[in-house]
Amino acid sequence: MKKINAHPLGRQLWAVLLAAALLLSPTAPVTAAEPTNGPTPALAADVNEGAPSSAPNQLAAIGSTLFFTADDDEYGQELWRISPPYTQAFRVSDINPAEGSARPEYITAVGDTLFFRADDGTHGYELWRSQPPYTSAEMVTDLNPGAEGSLPHELTPVGSALFFAANDGSSGTELWKTESPFTSAVRVADIAVGPPGSNPDELTRNGWILLFSADDTQGRELWKCTPPYINTCEMVSDVNAAGNANVKELTFVKDILFFTANDGEYGQELWMSESPYNVLTTRAVNDFSTRSYNTYPSDLHAIGDTLFYTASIGFIGMEPWKVVPPYGKTQMTRVADINSTMFFMGSFPYGKISIGETLFFIANDAKYGFELWKSVPPYDDDSTKRISGIRAGMGTGDIQELTAAGSVLFFTADDGKHGRELWRSVPPYTDVELVKDLNGGAASSNPEALTALGDSLFFAANDGRKGIELWKVSNSFSLPASGFAPARFTPRAGQPAALQQVDDLVLEIPKLGQTLPIVGVPYAQDQWDLTWLGSQAGYLEGSAYPTWNGNTVLTAHAALSNGQDGPFARLSELRWGDSIVIHANGQRFLYEVRTVEQVDPQDASVFEHEELDWLTLLTCAQYDPASDRYLTRLAVRAVRVGLQ
Repeated sequence: MKKINAHPLGRQLWAVLLAAALLLSPTAPVTAAEPTNGPTPALAADVNEGAPSSAPNQLAAIGSTLFFTADDDEYGQELWRISPPYTQAFRVSDINPAEGSARPEYITAVGDTLFFRADDGTHGYELWRSQPPYTSAEMVTDLNPGAEGSLPHELTPVGSALFFAANDGSSGTELWKTESPFTSAVRVADIAVGPPGSNPDELTRNGWILLFSADDTQGRELWKCTPPYINTCEMVSDVNAAGNANVKELTFVKDILFFTANDGEYGQELWMSESPYNVLTTRAVNDFSTRSYNTYPSDLHAIGDTLFYTASIGFIGMEPWKVVPPYGKTQMTRVADINSTMFFMGSFPYGKISIGETLFFIANDAKYGFELWKSVPPYDDDSTKRISGIRAGMGTGDIQELTAAGSVLFFTADDGKHGRELWRSVPPYTDVELVKDLNGGAASSNPEALTALGDSLFFAANDGRKGIELWKVSNSFSLPASGFAPARFTPRAGQPAALQQVDDLVLEIPKLGQTLPIVGVPYAQDQWDLTWLGSQAGYLEGSAYPTWNGNTVLTAHAALSNGQDGPFARLSELRWGDSIVIHANGQRFLYEVRTVEQVDPQDASVFEHEELDWLTLLTCAQYDPASDRYLTRLAVRAVRVGLQ
């Protein structure tokens, strides 16, 4: 999923104009949104327990398992994993036991094999792999023997192979690949003989064809490799025969590759190459012969067969543009003149991302500063709108990391009131809202590394108590439905045979006169199924195991399938200091109630990790006959105070 962290223009001229645009933006009233009652972020893993940070980064997923790097302050920065229901993380391997930090980077999957580069303290940065069940990691090969390492990067899967750029110590940085069983690597091509190598960059695949930019010592041009890859690499087109074409921003629109390049005459412009990607099918998109200035195209993004980009054409400054088939000069049109009030400035749009046919980006209209915008078909002035602002006045909310999770657009911003926090916009995308003021008040939780997994979003943030740790917010997450309709018979399934009582554990709530066995409830297909639970207490797997340090979540029905009261029907009667007991291994683990509260069915914070032994009792509350569902959940939290 595309994520943008910084403005893409990167040229001194436009940096000056950008600063001027900010200074000249007049004050305009914008009301910052308050926290909503939507899905609440929950701490997924407190890897470095307490106030210190583990600083999760490099998030990537294989299936439903999320991998990331973190520092638990004991083993240094290593590779970790977390799986549904995302309440506990595990270190994959201690790759660098001697020096303490392997610093894994460029985490990439090929099938169910995870690749990354890491430093084991002896070989320098080399290519590593981890395979199911992801409890260990092995070096693929010591490509550059010694402590310097080969510094593999640009990890890109093509079919069942992994391509990457690396330096073996003799041929400079060139293109390499590894295939199953991933115990060795072979150089694909020596494009620039000897050091420093061709430095392949922007590896991009289309089917079995790998395209990339490389410098054969005559300038950076567009190259391709085709099966069987070894010694098949060739230059697609010598765009700038006299020097460096500076090929970058490789972006596919179906089978057509777009990129920006400098032909040495008309500056950096928009180019395209069609299959089979050779000199005959590569051309400039525009006819530049009538003028001598650069349009500086950047921030390319595709929706269907339309390519969107930012460019300065004429005297209107940087604005969003589009080009449609057959991709010629007459098919290039401006999406919108967002900043029409300031001559030659433009709105400097960047951060393009799409959900369905809706294009999102950040732009400055010289009235509200840099804010979130959207455009829908036909992508013109009338269909391009500013979404409600983040920060009042001439300032900017400094929007970053636009990330789509399902149909929800997440991003980080600073509204000048809550600090930098997580925000979102939901269909029909007419407004923005603060997800939660995670680090209360003006302090910032500084969410970063936003990564979508299905319709859930993972990110690193600091709530002011536990340091920078891994958090999660889900658009579809729902706490289990632990109650049938009261006073009505409901047919129910039998208990699955595989689920037995958990180690003879028994839950006792003296004040309610309840004593009931504890059985395991697995998390499957994005839910905990409690229809079979009966009069037992269910241990929600994924929370801490009963009587262990952490947060154990037990649930029981508020109403049974026969319509009678369930074991937790009177859970709301518990108060601070009331006793709860778990009987285990002939011992009594004593807990005392600390909080009793009703929470939203999507509030995953009830699973929040704790350093000590905490117990959360959970059940349904507020049954609504009209909708035949429970509107809230009741959560009772208790901490262990003794052992008998």
